[in-house]
Amino acid sequence: NFDSSGYSFQDLEAYWKSDIPSRMQDVLKAIVSSRGMNTDAEAIVSNSILKGEDRMPDLDNALIKTAYSSIWGKNTLTERDKRMLYIFASRKIFGNELIQNIGTEKLNPIILFSMVSTLRGSQNDVLKRYSVSEFFNLPEPIGSAFAKLSETYPNLTLGDPIVKDLVSIMVSGGSDVAALDHYLEEETSFRLVILALLTSKMPVMAEKILLVLLSPNTEHQFNYDVINWGKKAEVLKMAELDATQKLFLLAGALDSKVTLTPETTVKLFMHPVETIRQKAIAKSLDTMEFAHHDGKEIMRLIYDNPKLLDPSQTLRLAQFMENPNPKAGAQVVQEWLGTGIDKTILIKILLAGAEGREKNVLDFEICRYLQTEGWLPTISNIKQLVKSKDSYIRLFAYSETVRASDKKAALAILQAAKGIEKDEAAKKIIETNINVLK
Repeated sequence: NFDSSGYSFQDLEAYWKSDIPSRMQDVLKAIVSSRGMNTDAEAIVSNSILKGEDRMPDLDNALIKTAYSSIWGKNTLTERDKRMLYIFASRKIFGNELIQNIGTEKLNPIILFSMVSTLRGSQNDVLKRYSVSEFFNLPEPIGSAFAKLSETYPNLTLGDPIVKDLVSIMVSGGSDVAALDHYLEEETSFRLVILALLTSKMPVMAEKILLVLLSPNTEHQFNYDVINWGKKAEVLKMAELDATQKLFLLAGALDSKVTLTPETTVKLFMHPVETIRQKAIAKSLDTMEFAHHDGKEIMRLIYDNPKLLDPSQTLRLAQFMENPNPKAGAQVVQEWLGTGIDKTILIKILLAGAEGREKNVLDFEICRYLQTEGWLPTISNIKQLVKSKDSYIRLFAYSETVRASDKKAALAILQAAKGIEKDEAAKKIIETNINVLK
């Protein structure tokens, strides 16, 4: 009930600059008084704090600075808002009694945001009285980002760790490493989407977050699949994307309308998020030239069934479809096959390659691999494989005729091949198996 009506602006300013605790407290009392806030007192203290002065160590300057941050745009605080702000900011000076008296009184979301940024320990109980929906009315895009967050976490309060982490990240301008790491521990991709939404109108903050997450020179390294991909893919150097788009890309949620360079598109084949790999495949179907016969159909199979291959397997497949005779030779194909490629894909590649105009390393190694794995081709498969330009693949097909369930059809295939086969080793197998099947 402090009465400041007898104090002039000059009196209050002199009290605040006096460095005498009792007089400085009188200035604060003039702000938080239940009789009404003294606007001169509030202006004097706020201006002092925003200039960087720290005259009262127990006054929560950070809380006040956050409430007056430029991130709120033209949103202004009312006298009531400012009084509430100072009640919380001066809690160490006057105790928590004033805070407890507030109860569940409606507070400006900017004040609540500022409180989340600084209240800790038992004071966190005050924040748990408020739902995260209080933040929905914050200036855009902040309000809509918290609304999006609540769709996945519907019962959030302002005292929950995920909310406090997000606020800490924003207040720090994106540099709070501990808050970032804790925030991203679960559902990393979704939470990156929220960060991208939050910073969509704050490019400096978005850029800072990216540097903290992806820079190889930072002391703290974030060990998450999408972050590790971002480092390897050198997302920081993708000049066609702005900082917010890069965050969306990391999350696996980049708008498909965004134009990407061919170099970036290839890197997306390695992305941990299936939907991003699908988009990369879709783009490649329109832009890449596939030397392997039916390469587009093979890639379309992966587009429809992205779980068939992991990211690194998908990238290799795209490269092999583009060039089935890799410069690194057979070894790179063998290494790929050694990672446990789904046989459905391998069989489809081999059968498609039989229609190709030239033999290639990829089909040869796939055939050898399937042979060692004991693959039993159907009559339809054998009929297709004998068309191959690779004598080894034809030899394999002829050899498998004796294991075919339809002996009559198998014999017909061999007899048809007898007059056109030119490879001597293959001719001998044809003759031998014809005799076996007669």
